Amino acid sequence: MDPRLAVAHAGRGYSLYAAGSLDKALASYDAAIAIDPGLADAHAGRGDVLDARGRTKEALDSYGRALRINPAHGGALAGRDRALARAAAGRSGGD
Repeated sequence: MDPRLAVAHAGRGYSLYAAGSLDKALASYDAAIAIDPGLADAHAGRGDVLDARGRTKEALDSYGRALRINPAHGGALAGRDRALARAAAGRSGGD
């Protein structure tokens, strides 16, 4: 498949996340990852959605995947740090 389609799905996921449509955003990120599993932005965005849902362990897994692809990914680093801080404070939500 065309990798540009994966980027388009990830961009849609970001827009949906920003609009508060978390279920649709997660579906868009999952679609992007299905097309291009090496798209760090999609993994990081997926982590953001999962973290917003209180699914901290799954969010950390997604951030970890993004960081294995791109160790300097700013969004994944920041998201991972936020999720770890919340988990350490005992406010991890749905876990």
